[in-house]
Amino acid sequence: MVNEAAVQALKKQVRGEVLLPSDRGYDEARSIYNAMIDRRPAAIVFSAATADTAACVRLAREHDLPLSIRG
Repeated sequence: MVNEAAVQALKKQVRGEVLLPSDRGYDEARSIYNAMIDRRPAAIVFSAATADTAACVRLAREHDLPLSIRG
């Protein structure tokens, strides 16, 4: 898991929306076509710019977190 300070820093860096498990819309955002797969990511980021994606990759690398990008 990533610490709260890192999540808050990410929210300030990105232009897109950052959803956490406690946020409204999180469950809808994490759903995929194959309902047999039920993953619960620590955060979901809707990138509004390339810089948003880069910030997410940096955060994952700095905290040794798994990262998945869905287009």
